[in-house]
Amino acid sequence: MEIQQEVNPSPPNTKNSDKTMTPEEAKQLHTKLNHYYRDRKKGAKRKPKPVLKPIGDTETIQKHLTIQKAPTDWDDLANGSLFAVDPSGALLFTKISNSRALCLNFMKSQPVGGAAVYRIFL
Repeated sequence: MEIQQEVNPSPPNTKNSDKTMTPEEAKQLHTKLNHYYRDRKKGAKRKPKPVLKPIGDTETIQKHLTIQKAPTDWDDLANGSLFAVDPSGALLFTKISNSRALCLNFMKSQPVGGAAVYRIFL
């Protein structure tokens, strides 16, 4: 005579789908999952950022710049264009966006709302 045993499809220590977890059990499960994903990320290799190298010895050179005689409107300049605010070219700037310029003399960016500027050609 055989004895029939009832087979439980779910492994022990798990809840049936018709029952809900208590808040304490949910918190424990959440903590376990967080630790699992955190530990998994530790082994991931990240691409290293490039190292800045010193420029070494510098050399002073004389370069002639061509400055446009007639001023140009700020909005007509393309990003990355060299310009000066006066025809003598005492301060050199680069347009970095529609509202900012980088002063090459002091390496500081400045907000710009609009201006009449002089293009510089190398």
